[in-house]
Amino acid sequence: MARPLPTPRTRRKDSRFDDLARALASEEISRRAALGRAAALVGAISLSSPLFAWPSSALGATKCKPGHVRCAGKCCPKGEHCFTPKPTRAHPHPKPRCACLSPRELCPDGSCLDLHTDPHNCGSCGHRCSSGHVCSKGRCTLVCPSGETNCSGHCVHLATDPHNCGTCGHACPTGQTCSGGKCGCPSEHSLCGGVCVALATDHANCGQCGHACGSGEVCSGGNCVSNCGPGETDCGGSCVNTATSVSNCGACGRACSTTNVSELACSGGVCTSTCTAGYSNCSTPSAPTPDDGYETHTDVDVDNCGACGRACSTTNVSQVACSGAVCTSTCLTGYRNCSQPAAPLPDDGCETHIDADVDNCGACGRACSTSHVASSSCSGGRCASTCVAGYSNCSTPSAPTPD
Repeated sequence: MARPLPTPRTRRKDSRFDDLARALASEEISRRAALGRAAALVGAISLSSPLFAWPSSALGATKCKPGHVRCAGKCCPKGEHCFTPKPTRAHPHPKPRCACLSPRELCPDGSCLDLHTDPHNCGSCGHRCSSGHVCSKGRCTLVCPSGETNCSGHCVHLATDPHNCGTCGHACPTGQTCSGGKCGCPSEHSLCGGVCVALATDHANCGQCGHACGSGEVCSGGNCVSNCGPGETDCGGSCVNTATSVSNCGACGRACSTTNVSELACSGGVCTSTCTAGYSNCSTPSAPTPDDGYETHTDVDVDNCGACGRACSTTNVSQVACSGAVCTSTCLTGYRNCSQPAAPLPDDGCETHIDADVDNCGACGRACSTSHVASSSCSGGRCASTCVAGYSNCSTPSAPTPD
């Protein structure tokens, strides 16, 4: 039931018209309903009252475009809403104004953006996250390939990384490797006093922990003997085969590195250890140069993406990037990486000009139709083909909609 109107006051502006104007400006009611209410108010007001103020701009305002709302006689930018601040002593009758919808914030260019998730405006307007990162809670965060974990800004495999074994920051002791997320000694080695030793050849732990050979003796096959056998080298009292010993690979004292290694191995005097997933041994130094393990992270290295020496191309690229052993570089405007060859094939950058390629017009694989077409062409990412006489292109859909 409609509420009865109070007796109108004369010689004073009726505030109900202001309320009605604000409701119409913020599109809370339709124009037709506003006119009806205004007519009712006019009829209730004495003819002796002064002319009331009615904003003609509100009644005569044009309709806003879809996605835009009207506020205080104007259309708000897309993504904003009409907001009326609470009255204060300084401003007892605040006017409605356009404002960003939460959690979006207004940036200097007039855009309403979510600074918590926008990778181009992360944490603050204009702060762009680098390639391979996403914006999470206003911070740029590294995105690791499947199976890897972000440990202090580095993508690692917790199951095999000796510096982050099982959990981030848990480093295995020197000489130990990480397997299944647990630290342990390499094969044919035992833990003696916190150190991994080869009981078959270790002079201080010959055959068992703590059993040291005497002066002038060497350890061979777990026994203390006077001389090393054929094919063995005396390395400080330990009889070793430098062709296969991971502690003396190629030369006495030259141990195979445990860096990014899941299992140590030496063959022919060269370290041939098993690498942690996502890493490769691109240098392979020979004795007497110390071994450096699997030093190259081929999952993310733009110079060795997916394989040693396979660099990500800079053709039509604005920022080079490698993720999951695949080149994921950012393309220049108007170009795309439609082929994306996998290792060991060379990367070809952003090879496709989608602004002009009739087979990839506006998007990879989007070919310009040949239906009733005399000659195909692509311009600015839109098909601009010449039609057969008697036909016209009246729709001209944009990518990714098929032509």
